This record gives sequence, structure tokens and C-alpha cells, in this order.
Amino acid sequence: MGGATNICSDKTGTLTENRMTVVEGVIGDVRFNVVPITNLNDVAKNLFFESVSVNSKAHVNEEEGKPIEFIGNKTECALVLCAKRMGYDYKQIREDFKIKVM
Repeated sequence: MGGATNICSDKTGTLTENRMTVVEGVIGDVRFNVVPITNLNDVAKNLFFESVSVNSKAHVNEEEGKPIEFIGNKTECALVLCAKRMGYDYKQIREDFKIKVM
């Protein structure tokens, strides 16, 4: 999947708890600073989050009353969590992709 070019952190969890979250970025030529990302067209959004889902092995487990569990690369986990919070089911996208390439 790759990684972030520059990561700025105040060390309040990124390193000690293996957690990172998407707070701003650029997709194509669209800059955003809030999640959910509202200023990106649906085609670009679908392509980006499908790519995030298929090109990573990260998993994020969210259970009510428990801290979020991040499994995998910190950057990939942050992107998968962003996809999930944008309404994309990264697990289902991965399964659908397996069926398409078989």
C-alpha cells in the first residue's frame, strides 16, 4: 500500500498505541481537512477507498465499550478506518475483489 511521506505526531498514541487517524489530505487535486470527506466526487471516492481496501492487509475492530483495535501497518489502519467511517465495508470489498479475479 505504501506509506505516508511525512507524518507529524505529538506522540499521544501514534507510536505508543500503534494508532493513527486520517485528519486531512489530498486525493487527486482535492484537499480535505475533515472526515467524512464531502468535497470529493463519488467516482474518485469509490476508486480511492476500493484501492485502500484491496491494497492493504490492515484490519480495524470496533466494538462498543472497547478501544478500537488496529491490526497491521499504522498508515494502512488509518486509511481503512477512514474508509469504514466513510461507509465503505473494506472486508466486503476485499471479498468481492477475490471473486472478480478468480
